[in-house]
Parts: sequence; structure tokens; C-alpha cells
Amino acid sequence: MKKVFKDYFEVYVGSRGGIEDVSIKSFENIEEYLEFKSDENCKWIEEDKEMGEDEKEEVLGYYDWGKDVNDDYYLGLGDEECKIYIDMKSEKFIKWKERNKINVEYGVNNIDNKIIRDLID
Repeated sequence: MKKVFKDYFEVYVGSRGGIEDVSIKSFENIEEYLEFKSDENCKWIEEDKEMGEDEKEEVLGYYDWGKDVNDDYYLGLGDEECKIYIDMKSEKFIKWKERNKINVEYGVNNIDNKIIRDLID
């Protein structure tokens, strides 16, 4: 059986809310990937002997993953940092791409941050 991959527009948002990087990623199952990355990121916290249980619980929340009200996926990367994944076949992405005359065939690193912010806010 042929594997089916889905393309996502990945936006890395830094700790001060700035857009640090954008790229296109393909996943067979994005939820499995996000769960794996979240677990991988949390491993060091769970093993930390000096951190109290309350502190661990709070910090672990920074590394959570999920799906927001716009059907976009997110992966927490620590204190206010995250990656947002937007389905490139979603109506939201297609309308944004057409409205801003974006051609992802030429790459995505040259897209203005204000235009990207319009997509993720």
C-alpha cells in the first residue's frame, strides 16, 4: 500500500512572538510525529531529580502539542516558543496564499513576517 503524505506549512514562533523560521514539512501522520516530538522534549524534565512535581507539571505544559480552534496543529518548544503546522490544502491556507499572491514553488523563506502573522493569528 502506498503511503500518503500531507504537506504542512511550518511556522516556528520564538519566545518573544517573532517568526523565527518557516518551512514546508510532509507527514504521513502528523499527530504521531507531534506526540513523539513532545515526548522526546519532555523526557529530560521527567528525569530531572532537582525539579519539584508542581514545577515539572507546569514546565511539561510548555512542551504540549494539540490542535487549535482553527484546525492548526501546534507543538510547544518551551517557554513561549512553538511550531505551528497549517495544512496546505486547507481552505484557510489556500485563501491566504491567493490573497497574498504566494507561490510556494519558489520557497517560503522570503515571505514577509507580517504576511505570515496574518496566517497564524
